[in-house]
Amino acid sequence: MPPYVFWQRNPEIGRLPAHRTDSGCYLISEMFGARSMLYIKDEDGLYTADPKKDKHAKFIPNITVDEMIAMDLQDSVVEPPVLEFMKNAESRRSIQIINGLVPGNITKALNGEPVGTIITAD
Repeated sequence: MPPYVFWQRNPEIGRLPAHRTDSGCYLISEMFGARSMLYIKDEDGLYTADPKKDKHAKFIPNITVDEMIAMDLQDSVVEPPVLEFMKNAESRRSIQIINGLVPGNITKALNGEPVGTIITAD
């Protein structure tokens, strides 16, 4: 693992830092005031549980940060620090999670079509 101690404290448990790629991408979009923030993953969006492990997991197309925090999901498609960043953001108040393995999803999302999950700060 890289020496994260230079710019971030090492985690209390394990080797992975709390702020990883999801956090970094979000902070860049906030800093530049990006028009939108797409997370392109191998999942259709947010579910109530990991759909690869739980066949009863329900898809969540839209949710607020507060609703998501209240759900206390054990397995989330986006890193928890992103939710905290969104609560204090000035420009990037929403994110969209889409499945990049489905042809056409990226184009649909860029055109503003409802695909995947949209998480909003309010």
